[in-house]
Amino acid sequence: MLALGSWVIREGCRQLAAWRAQAPEAGRLGLSLNLSPAEWAKAGLMEEIQTGLEAAGLSPADLALDLTEGLLLGERVGLADVLDRLSALGVRLHLDDFGRGPASLSCLQRFPLHAVKLDPSLLSGGASEPISALALGILALAPRLGLSVVAEGVETAAQRDALRAAGCAYAQGRYFSAPLEPDEAAALIAKSRIVERSPS
Repeated sequence: MLALGSWVIREGCRQLAAWRAQAPEAGRLGLSLNLSPAEWAKAGLMEEIQTGLEAAGLSPADLALDLTEGLLLGERVGLADVLDRLSALGVRLHLDDFGRGPASLSCLQRFPLHAVKLDPSLLSGGASEPISALALGILALAPRLGLSVVAEGVETAAQRDALRAAGCAYAQGRYFSAPLEPDEAAALIAKSRIVERSPS
């Protein structure tokens, strides 16, 4: 797992730089990666991330790392220090699958987070509502805490429109695209030419 994670960091940074070179008109693309709990506990994680960014000619602000609620609740020894160092470096930190687990709202203030990613289960508010009341509440609260919001699992135009109306600027899901091979993603990026930077 650790060897695979190291490869993902290096290859992800390299691929982002390649996409930017292929479609400079598309805007400032960012990279978001999930790290396993073992990787977060790994000695030398900071150096590994810095090496991957530097080798690809990227800045720390080009990278976002996703954390799970369980990781924050686990109070892993040294995690808060790692998060503080990464944030000080300029790497963005996103709380993944927010709203699915038992994390308290205090986590949003205790750790140097930059964005929360709404769990897909929060998008369904029933037959008549594309997104839930809880999702709307998080969207209203997040800006007061200095956080961006990313909606995960968007599958319909109705969800997209409701999120946009509620002030959600970032979304991902199969409505926009299924997972793609690198060359296919490059073609989509070049075709859209409207890609904006990831949430900060």
